[in-house]
Amino acid sequence: MEKELKVELAQSPRQLPSEIMSYEGGEKSHIQPMGDTIEEVNHNSKVDAALFQGDMVLTKKQAEELMGDIKANRGNRNKRQAFRDSRYPKTLWTNGNVYFSYGSNACSSSLMFLFAPKSEAAKRVFEKAAYMWSTETCIAFGESSTATDRIELIKNGGCWSHVGRIGGVQALSLGQGCESILSATNYQTLEDTVGEAGAKEARDEFTMCNYWIQAPAGSAIEVVYDNFTRGHGIDGCPYAGVEIKTGSDIRHTGYRLCSSKNVSTTLVSTRNIVPVITYTRLYQVKTVLRYRIASSGPVTSGTTSGKTCRSTPQPTSLRTSRPSASAKQPATPITRTISPPNPRCRDDNACVTVIILHIFGKP
Repeated sequence: MEKELKVELAQSPRQLPSEIMSYEGGEKSHIQPMGDTIEEVNHNSKVDAALFQGDMVLTKKQAEELMGDIKANRGNRNKRQAFRDSRYPKTLWTNGNVYFSYGSNACSSSLMFLFAPKSEAAKRVFEKAAYMWSTETCIAFGESSTATDRIELIKNGGCWSHVGRIGGVQALSLGQGCESILSATNYQTLEDTVGEAGAKEARDEFTMCNYWIQAPAGSAIEVVYDNFTRGHGIDGCPYAGVEIKTGSDIRHTGYRLCSSKNVSTTLVSTRNIVPVITYTRLYQVKTVLRYRIASSGPVTSGTTSGKTCRSTPQPTSLRTSRPSASAKQPATPITRTISPPNPRCRDDNACVTVIILHIFGKP
């Protein structure tokens, strides 16, 4: 099966943009011993050959259906989409509730693992990921040791899981190296628009917005300059720009950026606080930044924008679950939930508070 998958997933030369084909790779650094990506961790854990698309374990039936699709679709492969087998939609989690548990045996005799005390980092990674999924969707994660269908977190080799709900207790592996993947790739995005749309002349005074990004003591913050409205790339950024204060003394002027040529510039702070100032005295401009903690541990972001916004911290404690009014199935005992209030969810019983800002770290 591995050979057929490689042939099917490989792109022909005409499918590759010319700039990618002529790309000359630069130096590639390695930070984590087990690897810096899920693919590297799984390769070094010697489980990659058994996984579909890098991190998915297929059941025998799913593998057979996939092979049938590949043979029937040779030379006409569509773009990658969510995998659906013949059991869909039975593979979806009922009413958007996903149950998980820690510390008991996995779902087969070959996966008899328990979470050791040193696996607390892996548990934190799972809870961060579950919290982010709950923030962006109406999926609720509840810890339960009695749910018939549930995900059981184990510490096996590699980072992998099954596809959807396969029924019963199913394993999700967060092995050595997996605990660093989320922290290394999980950015928050700051998008700010400041100024008056349609302005034609420069003003004497600036319109400004101020942001304050704070991490726990001893942490550093990494900020990436992703985008800025074109047409302002002047030395010193006298008309519009963003100032990022990553130095040791935040009273001093920070790095000022305003040109699209500086996109992808990465700054790392020398302390755990980074003030960010966006400003313009011309027309309306938009700034896009990404930021994350640059060292281990959770990071909290608070934001103040101009005179109208105040810091709105997200709840950091897990709220007690309560049953949905529309639920028809028997209630499953849930120890706790990892489910932030979400305005996108239509079920008022499950999502009640509008959350404006994201927060890094364990919910």
